[in-house]
Amino acid sequence: MTTSHLSRVLLALSMLVSLAVVLPDPVQATTDTDTGTPGTTGPAGASGNPGDPGGDGTEGGDASADATTVNTDGSNTATATGGSGGSGGSGGSGSPSGSDGGDGGDGADGGDAEAIADTTVASGSAVANATSYGGGGGYGGSGGGASGGGTPGQGGNAGSGGTGTASAVATNNGSGTATATATANGGNGGVGGSAGGNGGNGGSAILGPVYGTSNGGAVTVSGTANGGNGGAATGTGAAGDGASTSLTNQVDGDTTGALTLTQTATGGNSGAVDTGANGTAGDAFSSLSKTSSSSSLYVNARAVGGNGGERDAASGKAANGGSATSIATAINDAGEARANYSGGNDAQGGSGGIGRNGADGGDGGAASRTATATSIGDYYARTYGYAQGGSGGYLISGTGGTAGTGGAASNTSNASSTGNGTISMPSDGAYGGAGGYVSSGTGSGGAGGAATSTTSGSNAGTASVSVTTFATGGAGGYGRGVGESGGAGGVGTIVSATGSSTGGATVSVTANQTGGAGGDGYDGADGGDGADSDLVDVVTGSTSGNLTLTQTATGGAAGDNRSAVGGSVGAAGNATSSLSASNSDGGNVTGNSTATAGRGGNVYDAGSSSDAGDGGTAAAAIALLDSGNVTATATANGGAGGSAVDGNAGDGGTGSLGVNLVGVRGESTGGGAVSVAGTANGGNGGATSGSGNAGNGATATLDVVPYGTSNGGAVTVSGTANGGNGGAATGTGAAGDGASTSLTDQVDGDTTG
Repeated sequence: MTTSHLSRVLLALSMLVSLAVVLPDPVQATTDTDTGTPGTTGPAGASGNPGDPGGDGTEGGDASADATTVNTDGSNTATATGGSGGSGGSGGSGSPSGSDGGDGGDGADGGDAEAIADTTVASGSAVANATSYGGGGGYGGSGGGASGGGTPGQGGNAGSGGTGTASAVATNNGSGTATATATANGGNGGVGGSAGGNGGNGGSAILGPVYGTSNGGAVTVSGTANGGNGGAATGTGAAGDGASTSLTNQVDGDTTGALTLTQTATGGNSGAVDTGANGTAGDAFSSLSKTSSSSSLYVNARAVGGNGGERDAASGKAANGGSATSIATAINDAGEARANYSGGNDAQGGSGGIGRNGADGGDGGAASRTATATSIGDYYARTYGYAQGGSGGYLISGTGGTAGTGGAASNTSNASSTGNGTISMPSDGAYGGAGGYVSSGTGSGGAGGAATSTTSGSNAGTASVSVTTFATGGAGGYGRGVGESGGAGGVGTIVSATGSSTGGATVSVTANQTGGAGGDGYDGADGGDGADSDLVDVVTGSTSGNLTLTQTATGGAAGDNRSAVGGSVGAAGNATSSLSASNSDGGNVTGNSTATAGRGGNVYDAGSSSDAGDGGTAAAAIALLDSGNVTATATANGGAGGSAVDGNAGDGGTGSLGVNLVGVRGESTGGGAVSVAGTANGGNGGATSGSGNAGNGATATLDVVPYGTSNGGAVTVSGTANGGNGGAATGTGAAGDGASTSLTDQVDGDTTG
C-alpha cells in the first residue's frame, strides 16, 4: 500500500470515528408486560336427587410489571393485568322429577395487578408510563334446574375484582422534559349466578408514587385511579358495590420550568339487581395541593362518582349515584398559578340507577369543587371550572313510580396575587343535577338538584381582577300519566362573590343565579314548577380604581303540558334582584341589578283544551353610594306567558322596580358624576293556535322613583316602563291585549352641578 493510499484510509477512519462521536444515541425504550393466569372454572354438579352443587372457581393469578432503568432508556412502559377469577360451576339438575337442583358454585376473586415504571436520564426526555388492570371476578355458577315439585338450586356468589396498583416516576437530571403517567384500574366484580347469587364487589384502584422532575424542563405528571364496578345479580341476590376511590397528593413534581399536575379519582358503578339489596356506588375523592417555584404551575384535581345500579322490581328504589369531591390548591412564587383551570366539570356526581317495572329511580350523587390559586409576586392566578351534580335515575315500564332527584352541586373558589398579578376567574360555579324522567309507563319526574357557589378574587397591584360565578339549579324531569307530574326545578344559590384590589386595579365581579326549569308533563301529567331566584347583595368589591358589580337573578321556566288528555302546566319561577353596595376604597363604582322571571308553561298537543301558564314576576332594585363616579342600573323583565292550542294562553308576568325598602338610587358624596337608570319590562302574552284566547301583555311599574344625587357632579336619571305585548291568535280565538303604561314625575335627582 502506498503512503498516499494509507493516508487516505486513515483519514476516512478518523472521520467515521468523529461521526460516531457526534451522532446522538437513538432513543431507547423498555417495556414490561405481565398477565396473571386466569382462574379455572369449577366443575359442574352431577344430576341427581338432589343435584350435586357446582364446584367453586379458583382465583386469578397476580401480575407484576416493572420497567425501571437508569441512564439507558428514555421511555419506559409497564403494563400489568391480573388474571380473571374462575367462574363457579353450574349446579346439577334435579332428577328424577320432583328432585331439587344443586346450588351453583361460587366465582373466585380476580388477581391483583401492580405496574411500576421508573425512568432516569441525564439528558433528552424522560417518559414513564404505568398501567394496571385488576382481574375481573369470576361469575357465580347457575343453580341446577328442577322439574315437578322440586326447587331449583341457588345461584353461586360471584368473586370480587382484583386490586390495581400503578406507580410512575420520571427523572431528568438535565434540562429536558419529564412525563410520568400512571393509571390504576380496579377489576370489575363478577355477576351472581342465576338465580339469587350475589354480585361481586369492584376492586380497589391504588396509586403509588407518581412523580416527575427536571432541572428546568417542562414536567407533566398525571395519575388516575378508576375503581372497579360491582357485579349484577338476579332474583333475590344482592348487587356488588362499586369501589370508592380516594386520592390525596398522590401526584407530585418539581422543576423551575412549567409544572402540570393532574390527579383523577373515579368511583365504580354499583351492580344491577332484581329484588335483592342494592349495591353502593363508589364515591370519588381527589385532593391535590402543590407549592412550587416554577415558571408556571397547573394543579388539576378531578373526581367522578360511580353510577348507581338499576333495579328491576315492582317496589323499592334503585341505587343512588356516588359523590364526587375535587380539591385543588396551587401556590407559586415564580410564575402563574392555576387551580382546577379546566373549563369543565372538575367534580361529577354519579347518575342514579334506573327504576324498572315499578321501582323508583335512584338519586344523583352530590358534587363538590374547591379551587384555590395563589401567586406570590406579580403573576397570574386563575381558576375556571364547575361542579356537576349527578342526574336522577329514570323510569322504565313501571306504574306510579318516582324518578330520582338530581344531585346537589357546590363550588368554592379563590384566586389571589400578593403583587401585581392578574386575577382571572372567567366562569366558576355549579350545576345541580337534572331530575330523572319517565321514559315509559307512568310516574312522576324527579326534582332538579340544588346548586351553590362562593367565589373571591384579589390582588395588590394594578393588574385587573375579574371574578365571574354562577349557580344553576337542575331541571326537573318529565312525568307521564294522569295524576303524575314533572319534577320541580332545583334552586340556585350564590352565597357570595367578591373582588378586591389594594393596588387600585380595575375590579369586576359578576354573579348569575338561575332557578331550574320544571319538568314537562306527558300523557295527562302536570308540569313541574320552575324554581324562584332571589338575589340580595351577593356581589361586593373594593378598589381605588374602577369597580363593576353585576348580579342577575333568573327564574326557572314552568314545566309544559304535552298531552291532549288533560293535565296542567307548572308555575313559572319568579325573580328578584336587590343590590346595595359601595366602593369602600373610594374608586368609581358601576352596578347592575337584573331580574328575569321564568316563562309560563306551554301547552303543545293539538286538541288540548288545557290553559297555558302566566309568566313569572320580576322585581329589581339598586342603591349605590360612593365618593367617586356612580353608575347604577336596575332592570326587571317579567316572564312571557305560555302558548296554548284550544285553551287560553298565559298572561305575561309583571316587571317592577323596587324591592322592599330598596329603590333605584345612586349617590356620590365626593362630587362625582352620577348616572341612574331603571327599566321595567312587562312580559308578553302567550300565543294560541286553536280556539283559545291569547294572553295579555303585563304591566310594567316603577314602584319607586329612580333618583340620583351628587355633591356637585353631573347627574343623569332615567326611568323606563315597557308594557308587554299581547299574544297573537292564529286560530279562532281572540288576540291578547297589550299593556298600558303611564308615568308621571317618575324620576328625580339633585346636584349643585
